[in-house]
Amino acid sequence: MNIEIKIDKTWDINSFYDNIFGENYIKKWGHVRKAIFRWYPQLWEKLNNITDTEERKKIIYEYIDGLYIKYDTKLQTIVQKLKSLFENNKEKIIAGLVTTMDFNPQEIPQVTIIPSFKPNSTFWTDRINLSIALEVFKDKTNPYIDIFVHEITHIIWNQKIWKIYDIVWKLWPLAHEDLKEIVTPVIMRDSHFRDILQSEYMKNANEKQQLLQINVNWTKHNIVDYFESIYQDMKGKWDSFEEIMKEFVKIFLKIEDQIIAKHRIYNEFWFVSKDKEEALKILKEKWYMDPIILG
Repeated sequence: MNIEIKIDKTWDINSFYDNIFGENYIKKWGHVRKAIFRWYPQLWEKLNNITDTEERKKIIYEYIDGLYIKYDTKLQTIVQKLKSLFENNKEKIIAGLVTTMDFNPQEIPQVTIIPSFKPNSTFWTDRINLSIALEVFKDKTNPYIDIFVHEITHIIWNQKIWKIYDIVWKLWPLAHEDLKEIVTPVIMRDSHFRDILQSEYMKNANEKQQLLQINVNWTKHNIVDYFESIYQDMKGKWDSFEEIMKEFVKIFLKIEDQIIAKHRIYNEFWFVSKDKEEALKILKEKWYMDPIILG
């Protein structure tokens, strides 16, 4: 698997449009959309009440194009740093993915990293929009290796999970999303990534999943910790990644109604709260943190 790093302004600008107005980002991945407006309130002001598609695209193009012009020197410097960083760590990353996910590098012969002004990194089948916003605007370096491993894990998992669904059963989309976000930190906690990860932060799931608890045999666990314990136990018995994912899906099939109910609570109250502290308080009151029961 080759890792290419290149500036692609057109792709980045188009992804801004997709992340703001794409149906999935309005319904399923609202955190990406809302993060863009938090970082770029002026863009939101320009787009507010605009309904014409071409006018929306024109506004986004002019705004993001302006960022590319203004921060060109910084962008070029970051790209050179990324090329060196990934050249030095590529083999370790691939080895970790092969070991943890039974990844065949020939299945994804090339992944293109596109530095992005978006505040969140996102992925496609063979492309990763790697957010550089924190470094550009706040002079803070993101843990780029960690973010890449997070996103490439999603890509590999998405390739493999449909075969699992054919064998076991397909999860509903909301449960599918939660399982995806739980699997990734489980993989990143594996010892094979210990020497290359740049922080501890990405070893946790997104807030939505990290807050979930599960009750198993009258014992409460953090849901990510619980699935990690299953992963470690099965990996210790030399079970394949496919066998481990079969077990994960079987468990999720038992709890997916509860997962979906939690999802709806989170989406209803998290994004309307004025700050994180208030959001956590409301989620607790609405029983979001009450454990899921695994029967």
